Amino acid sequence: DDLIGVYTGTSTPGTITAESGSVLIEFRSDCATTNPGWTASYTSSTAPLSCPVPSGLYQTGILPVSASLHWSGSAANYLLRYRDHTYNPWSYLTVADTLEVLTGLSSNSEYYWGVASICGTDTSSFAGSMFTTPAISTPFTISKCDGTFRDSGGPMGVYMNSEDYTCTIDATGPITMSFASFAIENSYDFLYVYDGPTTASPQIIGSPFTGLVGPGSFTSSGNSITFRFTSDNRTTDSGWEAEWNCTPPGPSIPTASFTTSSTTICYGDSIQLVNTSVDADTYNWVIPGASPTTSSQTDPWVLFATSGSYSIELIASGAGGSDTLMQTVNVTVLPNPAASFTENADTLFVPSATLYLTNTSTDASTYYWDFGDGSSSTDVNPWHNYSTPGQYTVLLVAYSSSCGNDSAFLTVEVFSAADIHEEQIVDFQISPNPTIGETSITLNSRYSGHSELILTDTEGRIIRVKPLQLQPGKNTFLIDFNELGLAAGNYFLRLSTNSSQTTRPIVFRK
Repeated sequence: DDLIGVYTGTSTPGTITAESGSVLIEFRSDCATTNPGWTASYTSSTAPLSCPVPSGLYQTGILPVSASLHWSGSAANYLLRYRDHTYNPWSYLTVADTLEVLTGLSSNSEYYWGVASICGTDTSSFAGSMFTTPAISTPFTISKCDGTFRDSGGPMGVYMNSEDYTCTIDATGPITMSFASFAIENSYDFLYVYDGPTTASPQIIGSPFTGLVGPGSFTSSGNSITFRFTSDNRTTDSGWEAEWNCTPPGPSIPTASFTTSSTTICYGDSIQLVNTSVDADTYNWVIPGASPTTSSQTDPWVLFATSGSYSIELIASGAGGSDTLMQTVNVTVLPNPAASFTENADTLFVPSATLYLTNTSTDASTYYWDFGDGSSSTDVNPWHNYSTPGQYTVLLVAYSSSCGNDSAFLTVEVFSAADIHEEQIVDFQISPNPTIGETSITLNSRYSGHSELILTDTEGRIIRVKPLQLQPGKNTFLIDFNELGLAAGNYFLRLSTNSSQTTRPIVFRK
């Protein structure tokens, strides 16, 4: 800590203030003659310091020629000082962090250090600590981008006899080393310099160095330089002193890469291109045969209509440049199921109202039928008998094992035979039924006579009355629903004679 003063005889310290909150008084006397001594009073304040003293000082990574110093504090900048045990003057540094790596130290030496907070124009008292550097014995590494590199004797001493050690400087970029001085015993002591992290790395030109001819200035090809120093068992010299700094690495060159979500898809589904590029912030995709064919999104979704091999180009760009990747993606597009079926009739009459269904679906593996009356089936080609007249919706759901399902519908009309009155002497046929326009009415009669053909809707409203004069045998008449301007739907044709009526349903489809 800072020494306020040394007092002897009748000199007095007067009034002093210890801004750190503590003060150490040390008294020494010889073995003869004493005096009355001194009397002093003190007071203290509980007010917080305007510029708090750093706290929590400790050291890590203590190597023969370097050490990492740590402390806690809230200041923007700090004043750091250090010196060895030989009472050399303090060396001062102004730092902005609460960590500083000292380099260029002497091995096997005791060091004192302290740190003070800088608060604008005010500076706190120093908080102090100490550490001891070990003797050089095993290889060691200094990880720092700048510093001072000296022999084991440090700034004031000389290196020792019979030294043989290795030191590696490891930085975050190429290292420029500049030797300001160099003096070792010529032809007996040697400094080897390796362009890399180990002694297996290539030596720089001129290595090993001896005498007064040092390495001068040079720059490593990578982020590391390794030194090996050997001295014999007699005669030493002042050693060397060098400064180093590293070139911060520039932006990394991007590496383009991507993967895909599942490449086996159903028709109409998309595939996501998952970007795994590094050191990039913009992307350009070219995807021939897809929709869209280009994209600048990071992870685009694209649609492929058919199976095949597609060459996808990704250009990943960043501060360090760009990288282009061409990658082939094999896509399998599975068809979606399509539900469809045919029926024997959509107009049925109880008690023989049996519906036969033929499944014409494609790309489906299982089926579900709903007949609209509470009954269902999972057969491929089912049949169903209706017992009650009415209108029923038949539903088919065709399922694919991979691509979902599809549905198809049919409306079935079921009539009661009791609602239809047959004239026994007349055979009444309609063809085609259902019809999309013109239909033929065939009447096979045993007798001749007057009759009427009446067309009604399902509510019984008369649409058209056609007078007929039946002849024995086959009678044929035509009706064109398109000429009548009727809507698609269900209708009834009633043949009315003097003695009876015969009714037939007819379905008009446009």
